[in-house]
Amino acid sequence: MVLSCRVASVRLKPHSAHWFACFRLATGDHTPSGAPVFRRVQRTTGPGDKSRALQLALTYERAATLAAERRFTEVAARKFLAEIRAISEISSTDVEPAAAFLAR
Repeated sequence: MVLSCRVASVRLKPHSAHWFACFRLATGDHTPSGAPVFRRVQRTTGPGDKSRALQLALTYERAATLAAERRFTEVAARKFLAEIRAISEISSTDVEPAAAFLAR
């Protein structure tokens, strides 16, 4: 079996100030041997520096891999969100609680 060695990356599209994270996302399908099938996707990381965009891309890919392997637990999800907040420099007071969001 050949394993893919793709790594998350970033790109700056022409005429754009926004970096884009390029990473693998599970499709929900599996190969006959049971391995998850991935596809490459791009998500904007907004304007900012390249190193922060790359950190986000790597974090997205790690979370997607855990989810595809069915190991994305509540603890992993909380860690993922904490990493995103740290990279994006969002304080916990800037985040709306889930109950308030759902009520709105």
